[in-house]
Amino acid sequence: MNTYRVEPLTADRVDQAFTLIRLVAPTLELKAWRAFCRTMGGAAASSRALSVAINPRGYVQGLCLTEMKDHPLHGRIVDVPVFLATSAADDEGVAGALLAHLGHLSRLNGDCPARIWTERDDMWPRARRLRCRAVGPWRDGGLSDRRAGTGARGDVTLNACR
Repeated sequence: MNTYRVEPLTADRVDQAFTLIRLVAPTLELKAWRAFCRTMGGAAASSRALSVAINPRGYVQGLCLTEMKDHPLHGRIVDVPVFLATSAADDEGVAGALLAHLGHLSRLNGDCPARIWTERDDMWPRARRLRCRAVGPWRDGGLSDRRAGTGARGDVTLNACR
């Protein structure tokens, strides 16, 4: 059983999640973050959504932005341009909850792959330890729509996590 629950980001948690998004967007202002969050879909089947991993005490410890996209080589994918797992003692547990959530989204969309954009070099071995299938570098023949200057280095292809 996972210690963390993953759910859509709600208005009452937007400010709490702001501390996490600042890890990858340090110049982002709270007002802009709030405005961005208002544009997000909340349902799992929505094409674009922010989800948070919450610990048993009710604190946000993880954040991911998911977007359903059609890729020219891979077809339907769950694109994850933001994947943040933070914990002083259990960042792997937080990441595991978020990866399980992504596996669920994948299954809801015909077992499509997920592309996780991450700045962590240890993402692939971590995902393997968490029993994800078909984990490895994203391969798209140079068709990636990576935005210049994001600093992302560890793209991961993920088919499902148990």
